[in-house]
This record gives sequence, C-alpha cells and structure tokens, in this order.
Amino acid sequence: MNITIVDGFTPTNEAEVAAFEQELGCRLPEDYRSFLLEHNGGQPELTVFKTGSPLLLPDDESMIHFFLTLDPASEYYEIRDTIRTYTAYETRIPLELLPIACDPGGNVICLGIRGEQRGKVYFWDHEFELESEDEGDLYYNVSYCSPSFQAFVDSLSPERPLDDDD
Repeated sequence: MNITIVDGFTPTNEAEVAAFEQELGCRLPEDYRSFLLEHNGGQPELTVFKTGSPLLLPDDESMIHFFLTLDPASEYYEIRDTIRTYTAYETRIPLELLPIACDPGGNVICLGIRGEQRGKVYFWDHEFELESEDEGDLYYNVSYCSPSFQAFVDSLSPERPLDDDD
C-alpha cells in the first residue's frame, strides 16, 4: 500500500482484523484489509480528494482528516465507535457501506463491503442528510468517489495554499 501516514495509531494484527470481519459478517476488500494491517488508520500526508458529489458544486473536494482505526484506545477515530454512531439511526448510512475515514467537517468516507457497492469508495455528506424528498432514498447524500480503496488512496493529493487574492 503506497501511502504515507504522518500521525498513526497502535499497529493491529491479523487476529484483530479477522475478529472485526467476524463482527461485520463479511471479509473486507483486500486492499483495505492490507491498509489496516500495514497502517491501522491514521492521518495521511496527502489529504485532498474529489467527492464526486453534485451537491457540492462547484467545489467537489474534501480532505481526509483521519482514516479510522481498530485501536480501541483511540479517543475519536475508532472504527467501531463510528459505526455505532452512524447506525444508531438505521437510515443514516446504508448498511452496505463501512465508514473508513472522516473529513474535518464531520462527513464520512465509506467503503462498500456488500452487494454492488463492495470495494468502491463513497462520500457521505451529513449536510444533505435530510434533503431527500424520498425517505427511502438512503443514497441521496452519498456520492461515488472511486472504484477501489487503492484507487482512492492513489488519487489523494496535497492541500493547496489559499491564494492571497481570495
């Protein structure tokens, strides 16, 4: 996995990843599984990504604040706590999607772990959570980012300095 983590967590191991998969009831996509084993989450050096969201036009970019971790000692970025937070209300994030990272604004980057979404990366925007006129449309505020976790990581770019003219 070609990614530099500048602020990380306690390393994990095969047994912990397998136990997490048991909790989920499915095996994680291999590229994300490898990332957890190698890095176990953390803050990446390159942070900017395209959200793919038509709701954010004209600026469809966000930043990775942290990739979530399996480290239970993490105060804010433990993946199980994040799952509990967003599944407390069943319709917040579709069950096919696993929160794997957060942006500084409280939005969540998710990985498809089941069905047609498996392996793909999505952006869940909480700002538009209640905008859908169809209450059954769980994907209204979810936009497609990337065909795989590896492709998502490869697409990350550095933050750009703000122009002095702005």
